[in-house]
Amino acid sequence: MQQLSKLLLTKVLQPNIVSKLNTNSANKPYKPFKFSITEAIKHIFHDLNNWYVNFIGLAEVKKYQDRVVQVQAQLLETQEKRREIGKLLADIRIKSTQLQDEIHKHKREDDLDKFLEVMREETEINRFRF
Repeated sequence: MQQLSKLLLTKVLQPNIVSKLNTNSANKPYKPFKFSITEAIKHIFHDLNNWYVNFIGLAEVKKYQDRVVQVQAQLLETQEKRREIGKLLADIRIKSTQLQDEIHKHKREDDLDKFLEVMREETEINRFRF
């Protein structure tokens, strides 16, 4: 077991991890480091995973995937605004059509005040439309 732990420390673990594990904060003389084999294996797998992620480019893929998710959220928000504006525009068109029908019902000569009032409303509605 000691040979395995020595092998892990000297051959497998990266030198910076070994130095981090073996140094004291007060720079006292070196004392043999006591560690569990599970901790050493965890460090090995962590290092291997980091190497693998960097080797195949998963970090870059993750970065671009996050960007896609962000842009997708913006797209959904923009689509929702477009739907709201479309509903408002449809309401304006319906109101404009109703006012035009009412304009055609009233003759200028018969009820000029009502005709002018409906024309004014229709003009205001069309101003919002464009």
